[in-house]
Amino acid sequence: MGSHTKLSADLGVRWEFYPPATPVAKGGFSNYDPTNNTLVVSGFGNIPDDLGIKTHYKNFAPRIGLAYRLRESTVLRLGFALVTRRSRITVTPTISRYGRT
Repeated sequence: MGSHTKLSADLGVRWEFYPPATPVAKGGFSNYDPTNNTLVVSGFGNIPDDLGIKTHYKNFAPRIGLAYRLRESTVLRLGFALVTRRSRITVTPTISRYGRT
């Protein structure tokens, strides 16, 4: 067995997709709008059910893995990954999309 078989490397990419949630009923979501001190409520007026939150399709992140066999019964493993998380609900998309100031 040569020394080159002791080390193994893996490279990869993960895609994480988090579509925006929508409420079960009209008014199920709300958000505070600090620009005019009001509460924005989903499904009322010109506010959509998802509060205008955009879907992000570009959540790609690298994955790297290494494994090194110290001896027949022992393997040392290392891993690295960047992780994305769901976007928080913000007022900004609602304000800019529907012309509020």
